[in-house]
Amino acid sequence: MRTRLLVTRPDRFEAIIEALREAADELEWEVVPESLGGRPVDPAEVERETRARGGVHPVRPHVVRIVVRGVQPEAAHVDAARLLRRARSRHPDLTGVELDRIATPDA
Repeated sequence: MRTRLLVTRPDRFEAIIEALREAADELEWEVVPESLGGRPVDPAEVERETRARGGVHPVRPHVVRIVVRGVQPEAAHVDAARLLRRARSRHPDLTGVELDRIATPDA
């Protein structure tokens, strides 16, 4: 199962992360915003940087890694598609988020 989502709208990064966190909370999961290289990022800083560039951001998506909250061996495995469906059911205008289709060991 996929454990990551790609976010391609840095101008709406905070709202996207908030919508994903809301859906993840219901599933007892957490979302961790990162750069494509795996470095943690602050959604507010991504938006500030995007605004400083006039709304244009370098062509590099950000990653949202999905993890199970706490240590719960009986918890369901994370599923990026399930999280995205849930978030979109509550936020139909959620754009700029897609499944991570990049071939990575943890995706």
